[in-house]
Amino acid sequence: MSHDALVGADTSTATTDTGVITVDSAVSTGKTVTAAVVWESGAGTIPTVSSVTDTRGNTWTVDKSAGGGGNATVATMIARARIATALQVGDTITIVIGENRVRWAMQADAFDDVDASPLDKTAANNNPGNSAALSSGVTAATAQAYELAVAVFGFGQGRTTTIPAGWSGTAKVETTAGSTDRALQVIYKYTAATGTQEGTLTLSSGSTYTGLIATYKATAVAPATKAGPPRRRPQLRNLLIR
Repeated sequence: MSHDALVGADTSTATTDTGVITVDSAVSTGKTVTAAVVWESGAGTIPTVSSVTDTRGNTWTVDKSAGGGGNATVATMIARARIATALQVGDTITIVIGENRVRWAMQADAFDDVDASPLDKTAANNNPGNSAALSSGVTAATAQAYELAVAVFGFGQGRTTTIPAGWSGTAKVETTAGSTDRALQVIYKYTAATGTQEGTLTLSSGSTYTGLIATYKATAVAPATKAGPPRRRPQLRNLLIR
């Protein structure tokens, strides 16, 4: 099994402490939803996430944040929820932070084979400077062979992104209000062996950026066995007795 759906993607250009993702694709119980957020961060610090909630009251956990320090002007975070009450189209996922930020880019994705208590390893690239070759940071070795790795990158808008071989992702999300606009790219893959994990992304031109990665324990679902064609019974022919 794999990525189930892009649940929703939204932007905000207001100076606010609250971001909202509207659910465009319903999510059934037992699935895991990740929410990734990028902020323009002129203060050079990572916003403190006060809460992540959804309309149906599912429990959310913030797994990793990145950014801050030096001249960093973009911050990112990833949170997740195991869906106990199904999300319906039109529901919302709301992220509240401890201080106002501007230029929010947000995306939620659903995965259908992540374990109930899944978080394994994380890493962050907090203030790598300006580059067209982005890195999420490198995790410690994963605990099991089959895991979901999700990498989140925040950078300046207007760049074309190239997702590396072996990874998948939906279209980038970006604001369109001015020179400090920010873009978000989420990529993901399933691992086949234990080991360190790093997400990478190539931009069409260099940008200040931050990146992070989280790995989640998962249980592979065996593919359904395809039934072969029915066996035909041999036809009996009448024997002619001379």
